[in-house]
Amino acid sequence: MNKVNKVFISYETKTGKSYAEHLKEALEEGNYSSFLADLSIDKGTKWKEEINLALNNCKYFVVVITSLTLRSKEVIKEYEKAMGLKKRIIPCRYSQLPVTETGTMSELQQLEFSDKYELANKVIIELNKINKREEKQIPIEKDANEFLNRGILFYNIFNFRKAIDEYEIALEIFKEIGDKAGESACYTNLGVAYCNLGDFRKAIEFHENSLKIFKEIGDKAGESACYTNLGMAYDGLGNFRKAIEFHENSLKIDKEIGDKAGESKCYTNLGAAYYSLGDFNKAIVFLENSLKIFKEIGDKAGESACYTNLGVAYDGLGNFRKAIELHENSMKIAKEIRDKAVESKSYTNLGVAYHSLGDFKKAIVFYENSLKIFKEIGDKAGESKCYTNLGAAYYSLGDFKKAIEFPENSLKIFKEIGDKAGESACYTNLGMAYDGLGNFRKAIELHENSMKIAKEIRDKAGESKSYTNLGAAYHSLGDFKKAIVFYENSLKIAKEIGDKAGESKCYTNLGAAYHSLGDFKKAIVFYENSLKIFKEIGDKAGESKCYTNLGAAYYSLGDFKKAIEFPENSLKIFKEIGDKAGESVCYTNLGMAYDDLGNFRKAIEFYLKAEKIFEEIGQKHYLKIVYKNIAVVYEKMNNPEKVEEYKRKAEEI
Repeated sequence: MNKVNKVFISYETKTGKSYAEHLKEALEEGNYSSFLADLSIDKGTKWKEEINLALNNCKYFVVVITSLTLRSKEVIKEYEKAMGLKKRIIPCRYSQLPVTETGTMSELQQLEFSDKYELANKVIIELNKINKREEKQIPIEKDANEFLNRGILFYNIFNFRKAIDEYEIALEIFKEIGDKAGESACYTNLGVAYCNLGDFRKAIEFHENSLKIFKEIGDKAGESACYTNLGMAYDGLGNFRKAIEFHENSLKIDKEIGDKAGESKCYTNLGAAYYSLGDFNKAIVFLENSLKIFKEIGDKAGESACYTNLGVAYDGLGNFRKAIELHENSMKIAKEIRDKAVESKSYTNLGVAYHSLGDFKKAIVFYENSLKIFKEIGDKAGESKCYTNLGAAYYSLGDFKKAIEFPENSLKIFKEIGDKAGESACYTNLGMAYDGLGNFRKAIELHENSMKIAKEIRDKAGESKSYTNLGAAYHSLGDFKKAIVFYENSLKIAKEIGDKAGESKCYTNLGAAYHSLGDFKKAIVFYENSLKIFKEIGDKAGESKCYTNLGAAYYSLGDFKKAIEFPENSLKIFKEIGDKAGESVCYTNLGMAYDDLGNFRKAIEFYLKAEKIFEEIGQKHYLKIVYKNIAVVYEKMNNPEKVEEYKRKAEEI
């Protein structure tokens, strides 16, 4: 029998070659001749000319999407040329390759494979479907599946706007021909694309359309996927209770139909939702359930993702050492399966954990490693987030100029790729940097930009954060009453969406505002409300900060014994969780309390402990404060030499 219908197989050599070679073999057996560069080009021939000739002559273009595909300039050139030549496009995505950054798992309608046999089987089925459509003389310009596949390819290379354009063309054709399954697939994929762009309301609209159809045609797996996607969209809006409701619906169906992989993804998504609510302990329970299943079914990528999410949850609890251990487990697997994207995210997460520990210099090293990989693999969204993290690390070091430079790089990319949620986050980070520089008016302008976008995309959690940040800026300007108004707006939203961690932070901020107004008793009430919630949700770092704030409030009331008691509680926790920055702040506060008690030697002892840590972690701006405080104490001790020494040290910073 003569071989027919030439297939061009595009792949990345390191991670896709074995899949591509098996696919070629299977296609030959199935009466499809195929072109595979490594096997189809003879030595000594001109490689580029042969590839161009094969692309011109092929009928079908299959692209095998593995972890390094985006890094391959050759693959990118090949699919761009194939689209220009109007070849039939069949994108095939390795199922263990993560696309989103959220820690949750979306459900896209696309051709996925878990091994080389599934890849070959699904490609042959897809080719046979295309042949049947061609027998009906459906031209490529009228083939909805062709536009759907093009959209899927654009989605997988993070070009969400282009993906949406292709999906919309496919949707119109599916509607015209009355193909309900195809119509539903388009709604699903449009929803996932808009979710990635931060337009969660539009995403919900499309997922609801998809859900309606899947219910009509009795597709339980499709229905479950819709519930998952709706949960993710509501999570993006900050409506975590609603998100949990949808993820529970999805979990129920996956258990009914025996979909273990789907069940595990549901546990992951429920864990992410409870994490967003600040219920870190409950998040850990769900994530451990997910990890157990991924291990059972041998899904290494899923296992790696669970370690990542568990690390983030332990970070939320303030157990940064445990978080580091889990992120290292994730990193190990990522390297084993040669998944550069996950490896890069592991570097990011390790950076975040060390940042939380107050080791900002080590955090920067990890963020830079992450940035290097994201640039290599062409992940613009990941690159942008690295710039954001680097900005935050330099902010913590007191280098506010660099803290502005990096988020500006990030903002530029988010605007380019049309990520509104990311753009909003950049304005937030820039606002904080300008706040650090003392340019509070500029900070307010940037936080207002962030607020505007959050309202546009109806991101309630983002809106709440903007109110908090505006409150902080007005607080810095000394307009404490205006700050309180913004903090109360933030608190209202946090309560509405069930964000316990956010609610607790609002109480902390309100306490700080009343503290600044001199209403120390009211400040204590808010700090105690905050402490109660942090204890409930098991947030040790948050609990410790509350003790610090209560100590400061009692210090202002002149109750120096309590001013010592609370920072000691705080210090104990910061030492347990390994938070060096928090530990040094406690030493500073204890130094101030003992100073006012007239115990100058004890005050110096604590200030010197704070000095040592601030030097280690590079927090120069706090170090300057400590030097000034030490100089004041030595002045009270009538030690002019020491006074001059520490004044000089402060001036040199």
